[in-house]
Amino acid sequence: MESTLDKAFLKQRNLSCWRRCGAVPLTRMPLLLPSVRQEVDGLNAGNSSNKAEHKLKELEGWNHYYCNLLTANGYCGMQLKIYAPVRKTTPATTVANTKERVKAIRDAKSSGQMLYATGGQHLNSDDFF
Repeated sequence: MESTLDKAFLKQRNLSCWRRCGAVPLTRMPLLLPSVRQEVDGLNAGNSSNKAEHKLKELEGWNHYYCNLLTANGYCGMQLKIYAPVRKTTPATTVANTKERVKAIRDAKSSGQMLYATGGQHLNSDDFF
């Protein structure tokens, strides 16, 4: 009888699953999937070419329209009014591979300061040497 455990955890099957979820090679691909929560960029409001961002803004507009329509007809439509989620992250305060970034990384005393210095980018040896 064939072992189902061996069949389910074949090396090729694991690598295929990991590739699909962005783990091997490590990519940001899963963040672009429509099933992942999308946000509106608060820094570039309206200037993005992201389809998901445009769809969120369109849905927000329709929500506000119908909430105003309900309110105009005597209902409490403002209870249903919502806004598209806004990304609150800030871009990196330093440019990659510069002395300013090395100093900011060196002076970071918490992970929040490190995130602020790098903008959430991955560190590599160029940032240290």
